[in-house]
Amino acid sequence: MGLRGWVLGRAAMGALAAMLAGPARGQDACVVDQEMLVLPRCALETRGGQLYVGQRFVRRLFSNTRQKMAAAGAEGEGWIYVDRAGRVLVRNVATMDNGADSFHGGLVRVTRDGKWGLATMRGRLAVPMEFDGILDPHEGERRWAACKGCRMAGDGEHDWFEGGTWYWIDLQGRVVSRD
Repeated sequence: MGLRGWVLGRAAMGALAAMLAGPARGQDACVVDQEMLVLPRCALETRGGQLYVGQRFVRRLFSNTRQKMAAAGAEGEGWIYVDRAGRVLVRNVATMDNGADSFHGGLVRVTRDGKWGLATMRGRLAVPMEFDGILDPHEGERRWAACKGCRMAGDGEHDWFEGGTWYWIDLQGRVVSRD
């Protein structure tokens, strides 16, 4: 057997040993997409009924920043906001420009099962998920445009709401006027 045969044989033995050992376990085997900041399920853990991001991954979310919260995509959760302790504060955050929506006046749009609402920085629903769509407020606005009966449409790159009845709602979700 020549050198080439020996090298190939050793590589095959290594591959077979890895296969027999089974998949890697624990957070050492957990890989995070650094560019997209998408956290795989293995990066999430539950402690006392609260969802957390593993501490080793939290450092990556907050590198070079003084923010109190960071946004990340999480497999099976969608966009989330996380605090420095790794606690997932807000789930189901709406997508805006290929990332998590931003907070406006202390609220962020959230969506689940086709319904939309507004959540606080602590994850409490300030406006229940009872609307079919909500738009971000314009700069300085203290009201949000929300619709009932509208539907999401898109062209493959951009999404928007069509149809329905539109309302202006306040920060508690009360209708203040109809548009």
